[in-house]
Amino acid sequence: MDLPFLRRCLRGFLRRGWADDLAFDGPSMLVKVRQPSGTMAFEEELGLHFKVKDVLWKLSAAGFGSPARMTLLRGSEKLTINASLADVGLIEGEELLLIRGRGNYTYTRCQSIELCNHWFRIMLLGSTESGKSSFLNQATRSTFDPVYVTTIGVDFANCKFHAEGFGTLRLQMLDTSGQERFRVQTISHCRRNCDAYLVFFNRTRRETFDVLPQFLRDANSMGFRRPEMIIAIIGTHTDLQAVVSSEEAKEFADSCGASYHEVCCADETSVNQAVFSILDQLLESELELNREKDGASLTS
Repeated sequence: MDLPFLRRCLRGFLRRGWADDLAFDGPSMLVKVRQPSGTMAFEEELGLHFKVKDVLWKLSAAGFGSPARMTLLRGSEKLTINASLADVGLIEGEELLLIRGRGNYTYTRCQSIELCNHWFRIMLLGSTESGKSSFLNQATRSTFDPVYVTTIGVDFANCKFHAEGFGTLRLQMLDTSGQERFRVQTISHCRRNCDAYLVFFNRTRRETFDVLPQFLRDANSMGFRRPEMIIAIIGTHTDLQAVVSSEEAKEFADSCGASYHEVCCADETSVNQAVFSILDQLLESELELNREKDGASLTS
């Protein structure tokens, strides 16, 4: 019997984790992951070539949520997601601890001149005076200018973050004009050129909320550089009296399949929380893309 041929055939029918197991005949060990409650979350024989991120995906498939919301601890040490089980140096019978939280990554700003491991482009859409430019300045430069200046066409800014366990990220934000006369230029210039869209409205002005569907259509018409859509609705001016409630905005975002964030652009913390949440989604998407590529290489 031609076993290699049979293996290639089976890969087309088996789920991804099984195909990985069949592709490797080297040393393996029993990997155990326990929850803080003491309940065993995961127990499986895995090859030492498996990476920590592969274990996270197996936990995700078992119903423990997004890999970007999970961390594995060995004692007090946080395991790097790209490390293999061989690199980690696990001992047979040793248990890892599963921690689930808001995000799997810790972000710090950096000015590194080294090449970045990953590069993401995010476009900001929304009406005039919805807070896009202020958000961009706070997110990329940690500055806030209370004087309103109209954006003409498309502006942009870059910044870098170090994501623990993932490397250095370069983030480019494109700030678009909310004026109708620039919409066609924006759509044609940025078609299929972005990884995510942030769609803004001013919580103190109902008209900026009512036109959100128009900007969501623009985002759909421009398309994405990655298979799935990553869209967030951003409600600004949380320091002022709102005419659009958080509940209404959240309900609208849920109906669009988007996440929802409220920020005060003068407050760096609230802006960073929104940015880091988007980065979590982008890194999770990046992990999935890399995993699909690894799976494709196994079946080729």
